[in-house]
Amino acid sequence: MGRRRNRRARLRPNRRWRRRTTRKPVGAVRGPRAQGQSRPASRRRRCRGHAGPPARTHRHRPDPGRNPACRQLYRRRHSLGTRPRYRQRAWETIDCITPGSPGVVIGLNAVPEAGDILTVVTGERAARQMAGRRDQRSSTGNMETVLTLDSVVKQIDAGDVKELVLVLKADVQGSVEAAVHSIEQLSEGDVKARVIHSASGLVSESDVQLASASGGIVLAFNVGFEVGAERTAERLGVEVREYRIIYRLLEDVEGALKGLLEPEYAEVVVGRAEIREVFAGRRGVRIAGCRVMDGRIVRQGNIRIMRNDNIVTETQIGSLRHFRDEVNQATAGTECGIVLDGFNDIEEGDMIVAYRMERAN
Repeated sequence: MGRRRNRRARLRPNRRWRRRTTRKPVGAVRGPRAQGQSRPASRRRRCRGHAGPPARTHRHRPDPGRNPACRQLYRRRHSLGTRPRYRQRAWETIDCITPGSPGVVIGLNAVPEAGDILTVVTGERAARQMAGRRDQRSSTGNMETVLTLDSVVKQIDAGDVKELVLVLKADVQGSVEAAVHSIEQLSEGDVKARVIHSASGLVSESDVQLASASGGIVLAFNVGFEVGAERTAERLGVEVREYRIIYRLLEDVEGALKGLLEPEYAEVVVGRAEIREVFAGRRGVRIAGCRVMDGRIVRQGNIRIMRNDNIVTETQIGSLRHFRDEVNQATAGTECGIVLDGFNDIEEGDMIVAYRMERAN
């Protein structure tokens, strides 16, 4: 009889809470009242002290009034060394998340990015050691030269670079996918733009370090910097370009890609002059008395001597005079005296063609 009385005493609720408590299924509880609900002891025993492989962040958001939170999908049971609080449906506070079950982890000291891997370790010391090893692998040292989009174009012109490496960050994943697809369509012949990393979220220090190690540029579309990322970019000399309009981003990438092509030059005729008379100057120098037919003749410019539609020579103008005055150019309809640099075999009727070379692509 005494044993039965003791058993009933254990099952009887505390008199202090008798009139304030109600019995409801756990799944029916909503809001802050869901916190503190008891969990089956078997689940706690099953998850206590077990560490498993990494879990991938499915979604992240900074919740107002709460610590940074992230939604996760766990592949194995485990618990984090910092002992965060797990929340599942109806904001129930639980001890762990079982394999294949989504949930929310709160208590992190920073907001993770979508797709980040959360690795479980045995303690805080092991976590710090792992973070140190990762930082050591990603460290590239100090760069002596500043890496900007203009410097990349100069390297491209010199033939040192044939690929434009980019790190892309945007506000949402949809913008990331659209920008990456558009950038891939901008490839020019044998050269192309390669996006080595793209994700949604703020520009982080790891993004800057990745761009520094690969010799690339960081493109930020509608996003800012994480704490310390901008300072890291200045220290490593990596340019981070911010955009609010997608077509401006694509225009800059297209302009840089055009610099990746082998330069092609085209000849542009500046002016023509006909030799009307040849004079003998000092020290055996011959002076061509010319009349400018069209365009202009520029001093120290490239010229070609044409005789009967054949090229006699290509040289430069050593001296250009209008009457007795030294001038820099002679325009159409004017007369001038020209002394060629290192060439005296000129005749009356020869045509002087002034030209310059311009880049075609």
